[in-house]
This record gives sequence, structure tokens and C-alpha cells, in this order.
Amino acid sequence: MKYLMGIVGYPVAHSLSPTLFRQFLQADGKEGKYFYISAGHRTSLNELMAQLGLCGVNVTAPYKASFLGELHSLTDIAQTIGCVNAVKRVGDELLGHNTDYEGILGVLKANFINAKFHQVVVLGAGGAARAVVKVLTDCGCDVTVVNRNREHGERIAHEFGVQYVKTAFRYVFPTGSMLFSCLPPGSELPDLAWDRFELAIDSVYFRSPIKDMCAQHRIRRIGGYEWLVHQAVASYNFLTDGHATVQSELLAKKPEQMRPTHFVTREGSGHHPMENFELPLVAWGGDDAESLELTEHEGGVASEAVR
Repeated sequence: MKYLMGIVGYPVAHSLSPTLFRQFLQADGKEGKYFYISAGHRTSLNELMAQLGLCGVNVTAPYKASFLGELHSLTDIAQTIGCVNAVKRVGDELLGHNTDYEGILGVLKANFINAKFHQVVVLGAGGAARAVVKVLTDCGCDVTVVNRNREHGERIAHEFGVQYVKTAFRYVFPTGSMLFSCLPPGSELPDLAWDRFELAIDSVYFRSPIKDMCAQHRIRRIGGYEWLVHQAVASYNFLTDGHATVQSELLAKKPEQMRPTHFVTREGSGHHPMENFELPLVAWGGDDAESLELTEHEGGVASEAVR
């Protein structure tokens, strides 16, 4: 069986998932291909998977919650968290799962962190934050969600039984608190008493909004790459019924070491690193999809635009 998979989102050109999945497929002795799929806002997941012949996909922003209505069933953890990041075809139906839960647990265990003994602050209230809060409440933590959007913050607080504050500038957290940042790249930081934190776990592995602040206040920061690897292994095993494991050699690498040497040219923005072009990019869903034009290199293939 040849496994055709991909990552669906907007944007997706930064993702390291194709690099990781290629390694998992090779180690697992499976034949397959993993695509970047840059999807516009009119995207139908069912239609996309059917027309491209995909057996499964990973889902990233902004579709982790919006695709729920197209799925026929959810795993228990995806149902509880309320969003998905992995979808596979089972017969004629689509099954959604959330592997961020496993990814977060993997980071905590790999770094010998007993979260129960920390007061934990979670920045953000999106899909990643929902998974974080679920893990932390299952661990018995005292959790406070900080988010500027009151509606989203209050919703996650109500659903998981945690505290919400819009701004934490005057809120005094105990010294030694732990921070989970689920803010996307380039986000503006909320006002926090940063000197109260001894540990920060980041959801992103490029353009981290908290990286400089952690360095300034000497806060130990665990970057999003570790989280990515743990959840990617779980995603791969879910999508392929595979047997991938988290390898210490893979965790030891830095995200920049995983960057490919080939480039994709984005209209108006110069060169952008991408996976070797045996893993093509598909633009899907109309004019609002990323306008990406692959520059051919030796051994490379061009992307396909699907409207």
C-alpha cells in the first residue's frame, strides 16, 4: 500500500512535518508521500482528500476546529479537546484525532517534568491551548489561561474548569511557576511578571514570540520542536497504523538542521526553505491560497495548483 498524506493549513510552507514523515515512512518500511497543501478558506476537507487520493492528513491553523463538521467521527480525546490535527479515511468515512495531547505528555515525560507541582499559566485559547489545558487538568494542575479575546478565554475556562484572566499584569503568580505559550509566531506578548517563571514550554519552533523574553529573564525554554516530534510520531502511527517511535537522535536535532537545502519562491517574498521537491506543494481552494511557485532544482518537481 502506498500512503499518500499531507499537511493542510494556511500557511504551511514553514512546516517540518513532511521532513519528519519521510523519515518515519523510511524507518517503518512503508511506501508513501507527504504533501504540503496550502488551503484557501473555501476548502472542503472531504473533497480535497477524495480528489487528491489522500488516506490521511495533518491539520494545522486555521482549520483545527473548522473541519469538525465534515468528520463522521472523532476519537474520545479529540471530542473532549474540541479540535483535530489528524484525520484519516476509514472506508468511506473520515475519523478525526488530536495528537497534541500525546505530544505535550511526551515533552513533559522526556524532560522529567511533574506539572502537578507547578502553577501553570497558558497563553492563548486556540486549538493547541485546549490540548495543553486538557493535559494539565488531567495532571491535577492549577491552571490559569491568559488570552486577550475574552469570549475564547472564558469558553476554555468554563469547559475545562480553570481560571481565565484577560491580562495578567497585576496577577501575582508564585515564584517557580510554569508557562505554556500557545501563541502563534509574531504574536504580541501580554503583560506578565516574567520573573515568576522558571520554565516555559513553547508550541512553535520558528519565530517564537517568547524566545527573547525567556532569554532576558533566564527562563528555561523548551522549544516547540520537541512538541512537534512527539505529536508527529503519534500522528504518523494514527494515519498509517505504523510503529514509529521517538528517537533521541531526532530530538537532539535543532529545527534549522531539519531545514532542506532547496527553496520555494513565494511571489513577492524571495526564497523560502522547503522540503526536497519529491514532496510537492499543492495550492488548493482558490485565489486566497498561498501563491507559491516552486523553483526547480536538480531532482526536483514543480508544484501543482488545484482550483
